[in-house]
Parts: sequence; structure tokens; C-alpha cells
Amino acid sequence: MASAAAKEVGIPSERILLMDGDLEGYTSIQQLSVIGRNYGLDRQVPYYSIPAGQTNDVCGYLNFSSGTTGLPKAVMLSHKNIIAQCLQLADVAGPEKKRFLACLPLFHISGLVRFLHWPIASNDECVMLPQFTMKNVLEAIVKYRITDLTLVPAILIRLINDPIVDKYDLTSVKVIACGAAPVGTEVIQRLHDKMPWTGFRQSYGMTESCCCLSTHPPEFYDYKYGNNAGKLLASTVVKIVDVDTGKELGPNETGEILAKGPQIAMGYLNNAKETAETFGADGFLRTGDIGNIDSQGFIHIIDRIKEMIKVKGQQVAPADLEQVLLGHPYVADCAILGIPDAYSSEMPKAFIVLKSHVTPNVVVGHELMQYVKERRVRYKWVKEVEFVSEIPKGPSGGASGIAKFLAATLVSKGMKVVIADRNLEGAEEACEEFNKGALVAWAVQADVGDWESQKQAFEVAVEKLGRVDYVFPIAGITERPWNAKQPSGSGFVKPNLSVLDVNATGALYTCSLAIQQFRTQEPGKYGFRGKIVVVSSACGFYCIPSLPIYTAAKHAMVGFVRTHGKLLPEEAITLNAICPTIVKTGISTGDFYDKADAKGLLITVESLVKAFETLLRDCETSGEAIEILPGDDGSKIKERPEYSNEKCKVSCEMVEERTYNAFKALELKANEPRS
Repeated sequence: MASAAAKEVGIPSERILLMDGDLEGYTSIQQLSVIGRNYGLDRQVPYYSIPAGQTNDVCGYLNFSSGTTGLPKAVMLSHKNIIAQCLQLADVAGPEKKRFLACLPLFHISGLVRFLHWPIASNDECVMLPQFTMKNVLEAIVKYRITDLTLVPAILIRLINDPIVDKYDLTSVKVIACGAAPVGTEVIQRLHDKMPWTGFRQSYGMTESCCCLSTHPPEFYDYKYGNNAGKLLASTVVKIVDVDTGKELGPNETGEILAKGPQIAMGYLNNAKETAETFGADGFLRTGDIGNIDSQGFIHIIDRIKEMIKVKGQQVAPADLEQVLLGHPYVADCAILGIPDAYSSEMPKAFIVLKSHVTPNVVVGHELMQYVKERRVRYKWVKEVEFVSEIPKGPSGGASGIAKFLAATLVSKGMKVVIADRNLEGAEEACEEFNKGALVAWAVQADVGDWESQKQAFEVAVEKLGRVDYVFPIAGITERPWNAKQPSGSGFVKPNLSVLDVNATGALYTCSLAIQQFRTQEPGKYGFRGKIVVVSSACGFYCIPSLPIYTAAKHAMVGFVRTHGKLLPEEAITLNAICPTIVKTGISTGDFYDKADAKGLLITVESLVKAFETLLRDCETSGEAIEILPGDDGSKIKERPEYSNEKCKVSCEMVEERTYNAFKALELKANEPRS
């Protein structure tokens, strides 16, 4: 892929650098080091000059970002942006030589700047991790005496909570930096208690700002300044404006953050509308973040505009309450989300992952609510607590529970697996569980609703595995798709069609790519070229009134399977769909499963996996949408008449209630305004 991309833009193969391994015709990082050493002190590489007629203000990188709203877009970063950011970082770096640990991927904007360009520009050392695990990070810190750690909040929280950390000598670390999301006072205090010899700084920025807008200069590398995101970098201008009126605000007044500087990106590739909305004509980037600048010039990040909860007209930042709860010794992870409230419009609800030694119960819930009351004003108090097994980590989440169980089943049978997900970190975490003995699983970043992204995922799969035998398209609700319960008098609300992209379009793209790939392969040892099993849901058989678009998407998936799947067996390819009611995988939590179990609606994971195993053996069945109902063991493959089962209907009603009242809050990016 790199070779084809380079050829497309006229870059010769000798300009492609391999970070790992060797390949004929390409230069490895090891070979580059030898070349550099052979120059000697008196034979330095000559300064580079921009050729006549060219400028550095042209696109050098395409980095993908969700921006202030919507799905990932290609951010155009110029050579000038990268150069400016490196010069800005040099201004606040301090004189000491550093040794960084690259524990963020190089395609991430922080990895691209801080771990690829900045160490070279500053003549510092950078240690690259081949794969992220907490154990790998800790061992690398000890082995290479890492001095500077740059982390995201999720890894920072693991550093605080994971007992394995105490087994390692981390005293070489001088400074810990954190970015990507605000880190609250409680978490910072716990980090200071754990590693009191270190300095601490926060940074603020995004892909559209080529990584960094603000950070702490060396004189402020102190935990007492950790409750803010530092000071603006050189040549950076920020203004705070009222979210509703656009009026420019003064010090300590909170509003949307707008930024301008040489590091601000060129815009979004082939997306004039989003570029115009995000990158203003006055040169200011609309960050979509809420914050303020205090009288000392420190910038404070409150939260994302779209995630703010309105309580009696007051803005409540979920991140603020999350950081409070993360300071409690019982809490491993949490998310604060708004739920409808007749009196206050919305109220904060806490979804809590407890540490392993704590048993979830009413007493613990009340203790956590009281903990917040003692630390925040009344309108920020948490109204409800629900204990969950995990917190989704982004608008697209990690690999779903069903995906993990299916991958585990295939791996246990000696097969190799590729997990494609919008959120690469989530997919990598899933693969990490399977690769402890040998490399059997590979993670690929792919947006299910984007053809080119999916195509690239298949190319990676073929490159890594040689062939693809099984494909399992899995999708669900990632954004609020309903509109039926919109209150009367609230005006017209445009339906959110993103769920069609995630489910129907995503399944169509995945299946089409899989079928094209299968047709290039000879039949395998079991006599077939490839098998596709689409994971739909009971919504493909029974309508959820308040989720009409979601149900329509599931019907579209089932319809595609039934029509197209009948045409494939003669090509030694099968296409089927499995439509379960409620499966206990850990995606939904709290009392939801208990209620489902009490009503006899719960399907065991074992029966679902058994159904997949049955389909993998069956070379005759194709074009069927198969319900898996409570009591089925998954060993019989048979299609049921639509709408025939009362349990299917009741399970859909439960999903509707759950989605509207709780899962609504878990969606991180809603295109419709809050009612």
C-alpha cells in the first residue's frame, strides 16, 4: 500500500523508510542510522532548500479526525504546519536532553509530531514500541531509562490503578505529559502521590491544530499547575466566544475556544462545507471545545460543546464530574451522561466501573453520589448511578462484545483474525488479548461506512494473512437515531441517518468487498472460497417504534442477505445473517440483563457462538436470516417466519426502553439538538 501510494504522488521507493523489518528496494531505520554514522562530524547533510517555484505551504500529511462534529475527515497538514509546531515546541522544551517513549501510534497527530518529527528536530532520543501493552511500556521505561512520558488519559488512569506498575522502577521519568482530554484535580493528585518525583504538564490541541495549541513551559512543570492546559505556544492566538451569540469574552469567562496560528491546518480534503464551518474566513479554527483563559494566561478546558449537560439552564461538563469520581478509591473508570428529567430538563447520570475488589450495591452507589455532593454545587450533583463492566471509549467504541467472542472462538480453532474498527485503540486492545502466545490477530482502522477505508482494511488482511476465509460484519447504534419521542412544540428535527451508514451501508460495503476477495481465491480445504455471517438483531424482524431508522437499517441488512445470498452458493460462497434477541456480552450492563433474564429473553454467548460454528460447517445454507431465540442451542439452522415470536417483540421493547433512557446518553456525538 505504501508503495502504491508513493507511486501515485511521484515518490521513489528509496524515499520510503521502513520502521520495522527489511524489504528489498527500501531503506530500513537501521540502515538509515548506519548511513548517518558514516557521514561523520565533518560530513553533515547539507541544509535543505525548497526548490524554486515551490513553497512549504502545501499538504504534507493527511491525518484523520472527527473534528468538531461528525465522522472522520482527512485533515490536510502542510509542511509549514509541522515545521511551525516543532519550532513552537522548541520554545518551551527546556535545555535538558530527553529520551521519549513512543507509546502512541505514529499516525496519531501526537505520535506524528512528538515522536517522529520533534525528536529529530531537537536531537533527542525516542524509543519506539512495536506493540502497546502496559507491560511493554513499563519494561521499556526501565530498560531505556525513559525521561519523558506523553500519555492520553486512559493510559494515565491505568498507570495509577494497575497494580503491576508497583513492580517496576520508574524513577528515570522526570516529566509526565498528558493530552487528548482534560485530566482533573483528583486524578492529578493520585498521580502525584504515586510518582512524587516527577513533574507534570498538560497540553491542549487537536489534529486540526497539528497537535498543540498550549502546554506548560518548564518553569510550570509542577502538579500544582496541573488543573489547566498550560499557556499558549508562540505565535498562537486564542479567543473565547459566547456559544450562542459569538460575542468575544474576557478573562475567566467561559465559552467556545477559537484558535489561530501557523500550526492551524489547511482544511479538510475534498470537503468544502466542513472546512468552511470549522476553519473560519478570519483564520480562526472553531475547536468545538468549551473553556476559558484565566488572568495568568493559563487555558482551562471544560468539555466538548456537544457533550455538555443542561440542568435548569446551567451547563454541566461531564468531564468535570468524571474526574471527581475517578478520585474515589472504588472507581476504576466512569462516564457521566445526561438523562431526561421532567423538572430539570436533564440530570447527570454516572456509569461506573468499580475496581475488582469492590462489590456493586446500593450502599456503594449512595457513597459515590455523596462524594460528588461534597465537591460540587447542587446542580452538578449526580442523580443516578449505574454499575457497568466497561465504558465505551469513543463514538465508534472498541471491538464489540460479540466481535470479541467470535474472534476468540476462531482463534481457539487455529484461525487468524483481523478486527477492523473505527477506533484502532479498541481493536488493538482486543487483539492484544489473543496475541500473547503468537501473532494470530491483527487490528485495522476502518470506518464501516466508508468504501475506501473498508477496502484498505481488506488489503491489510490479505497482506497479513494471505487469504480471508470468514467475514463477520457487526454494527449497532453509535449515534442517536430516534425522533418519534421528540416533544410536541419543539420544532422540526431532522432524522439522524448516520445509523444507516453504520449498519446498512457498512454491511453492503463489507459484504461486497468480501465477495470480490473470495472470488479471487481458490476453494480452501473445506471446499468453499469464503463465508460471510452478518450480525443483525431482532430489529430485523420486529419494529421498534421509537427507533424506526435503526430498525429500517436492520431490515436492509437482512434484505440484502436474503436477496444476494441466494446467488452465491454456486460460487462456493455463502452469505447469511444471525439475528439474536439479547446477548449478555458486557455491552449493556446494570439491571438490564437481570430484567431480560427474568422475562426469559436472554441468549447465552455459548448458543450464539454455537450458531456461528454451525454456519461455518454448513456449505449449503445461504441467503438466510436466522433468529437465535432463548432456549436455542445454536445447533439447528432454520429460518423462522417474521414477527412470529412474542419474545422477539418483548426483547425489542426492552432495547427501545434501554436505548432511549440510558444508551442515549452513551452516544458521544448526536447530530440532533438535545430536546
